[in-house]
Amino acid sequence: MKYDPEKNADILFYAERSLHLPYLEPIHDYLKITYPHLRLCFSAPEFIPTTEDIAGVGLPEKDVEKIKKKACFYSDSSKVQANIAVIADPCHLRIPHISKVANVGHGLTCKGLYFCRNNIIRRENLSDMICVPGPWHKRRLEDNVFIPIEVTGYIKSDMLFGPDAVNKSKFCMDMNIDPEKKIILFAPTFNEELSAIPVIKDKVSELTGPDRIVMVKLHHMTDPYWIKMYQNMAREHPDIIYLDDTDYSGMMHAADVMVSDVSSMFIEFMFLNKPVVLYKNPRLEEYPSFNPNNIEYRVRDAVQEADTFPQLQQEIERALENPQMLSARRKHYIEELDYGQDGQCAKRAGEAIYSRINQKNYIPRQKNSYSIFLLLDEENDNNLVQETLRQIADRSTQYFIEVFPVSNNDSGTFFWSKQTCPIMADDNEILKLNKALSLARGNMGVILKPGWHFPDNWLKWLNNHFLWNQEIGMVKAVQDLDIMRSAFKNVLSDAQPPVLCKSMSAALLNLCIGNASVNDRLDSSCAMIPLPVLKASVEAVPEIYNGDILKNLDLLVTNLGLTSLTALDTLIYPMEQQFFIWDKQALMEAVAMLKKEGLMEEAVKLMKDNSQIFN
Repeated sequence: MKYDPEKNADILFYAERSLHLPYLEPIHDYLKITYPHLRLCFSAPEFIPTTEDIAGVGLPEKDVEKIKKKACFYSDSSKVQANIAVIADPCHLRIPHISKVANVGHGLTCKGLYFCRNNIIRRENLSDMICVPGPWHKRRLEDNVFIPIEVTGYIKSDMLFGPDAVNKSKFCMDMNIDPEKKIILFAPTFNEELSAIPVIKDKVSELTGPDRIVMVKLHHMTDPYWIKMYQNMAREHPDIIYLDDTDYSGMMHAADVMVSDVSSMFIEFMFLNKPVVLYKNPRLEEYPSFNPNNIEYRVRDAVQEADTFPQLQQEIERALENPQMLSARRKHYIEELDYGQDGQCAKRAGEAIYSRINQKNYIPRQKNSYSIFLLLDEENDNNLVQETLRQIADRSTQYFIEVFPVSNNDSGTFFWSKQTCPIMADDNEILKLNKALSLARGNMGVILKPGWHFPDNWLKWLNNHFLWNQEIGMVKAVQDLDIMRSAFKNVLSDAQPPVLCKSMSAALLNLCIGNASVNDRLDSSCAMIPLPVLKASVEAVPEIYNGDILKNLDLLVTNLGLTSLTALDTLIYPMEQQFFIWDKQALMEAVAMLKKEGLMEEAVKLMKDNSQIFN
């Protein structure tokens, strides 16, 4: 399908894996029909199949060809500029050039990663908006996620309740199945500690009988060994059917009972108010993120469970004999986990995304206002001050902010204008800190030295730490690249970090969001502090400006019994430092970049400044 050669789009649907397509495609299809003027496209990372050692990414050729029939597909997402990207799982690091992202959710359950009260879920804040299936999911996110959360319903359930849903009779006819037989759907997950597969193995054949068949539907990331085993079983056993690209709604409506484990599919099956039997892997609690408070365990009073294979057979018989046994409990969870059940979930998600295409900035749930105190002295270069003001204006547009130029002496001449920084508190006047504090109207204060690059949405990343933690007195940005080198090694020990400082800043935000070191007394040229705490500190210690105000505040805050954090997800770096020099290889890559741009003097200077790498 041909598309704009300039590769500018309104919406980019980014599918990190095939399992994301059932969430992305319905939204695309709705928007394409409803708003034909929109420029829509898809992209995905280079395809790497799942193996025993690694989880695959990207889309196989058959999925790419399917997408190309309805939309433009770009194999290199970096070539596409879009107003907004739509994803189905946090993968922002793969599309760093697209600043606005909507996450339409990965699934229904937690597995220790999604709808949980833990540090990992904080990555959802990287998006501008998230769509969730039900009100229970929203409540579980709100303690850690501060972007708008829209309850739109479970998108895949549109295939169960929409006009295109396939009923049992049609599915059986298409699959050549006797509709009089009972159908058991075996739909396990893939994780070794959670899956029923390593325990049941080929005993699935023992669930068949003269009056029943077993359909096997495996997770996309199942070990290829097991996939091959079940495919072979289906070829050899007439009452076992291996489902590959079979109609989702058809197999769900056709089945009389589902056998699963911790797969989210068992909850999807519950939406039809049908019986579920879960087989418990004896290694369940060895799973690194196991938590009995997760959704997939909290709903188990609405399903039947089995610890042994004979017990599994017994529970299946009970379910087939009395399918309404746990119906009332299932209905309770249906309302909590799938809003609507009217075939309109993709429409609701699509409308939420459409309303944000041309919206310059998302509206934060926490509407803080910020008073920024820019510390000036005689040594400041006016160009650096001007660039700092421009950055503040460009990277803080969704917030109410005011900027006060502050100095502890009466000398120094700086020039700015409303054009340079339209949120200056007062043109041309350099204030003493006490005077600036008396004029400040924000509820959060920011102490900032000029001459530093800071990331987009820097106020958001710093402020989030106050929301995640109690008794916080100050949150600092990290500026020591050696510390970041160490942090990067700890997170990705086998990978080389980006060469550009800007790329390093983006990588650390994605990898370390929500992480911080506590009461470390680390130097920083950027810190956020509640304005009442800042005012009280200056009133208590009027000479706080003498020396390094940020160091003095750090000490004062901790002496008050409050916590001072260094936010490892918010990296600032000097304006004159473009490159992050990791080792000799990184240095040579940086030098090559400069030479390619014809910047020979800069290349020579970079070599000299980092000559210690060769010692």
